[in-house]
Amino acid sequence: MQHLLKFPSGSRSAVFVAREKRFLVHVFVDGRPVTVHTNNSGSMLGLLRPGMEVFLSPAASPKRKLPYTLELVRPCGEWVGVNTSTPNRLLKRMWETATVPELSGYDRFLPEAVHGDSRLDARLSGPRGELWIEAKNVTMVEDRVACFPDAVTTRGQK
Repeated sequence: MQHLLKFPSGSRSAVFVAREKRFLVHVFVDGRPVTVHTNNSGSMLGLLRPGMEVFLSPAASPKRKLPYTLELVRPCGEWVGVNTSTPNRLLKRMWETATVPELSGYDRFLPEAVHGDSRLDARLSGPRGELWIEAKNVTMVEDRVACFPDAVTTRGQK
């Protein structure tokens, strides 16, 4: 299988220690304690466990306070994405490369498409008609089964 997403130079593995507050994660990088950013505000219940391998990307700006962003975690020997911006990038890449046959036959990709009073991650259009898509990370794992959402949410009922 081809790699659909490439991570920037300087991306690296680390070891998860703990999560503090919503956007801070403590890890060990080469045996040194480092605090990194996560943009995932979900609970990630059942996903983050001390000692597990995680994958980090370097901060885009050297001025940013935290040096890395949490991208992936490896709870059951499989990588799971936790960066909330990744599903949209991955969706577009799957459309561009025709990796998913169901995304073929659409020649236009509109990200962040408005539908009524809502916004969805993408609208594809073309000879096959229109396809509205919402893409999410799955951040809860129970017995090797991915579950979404990982907590009760009124926003998710839309």
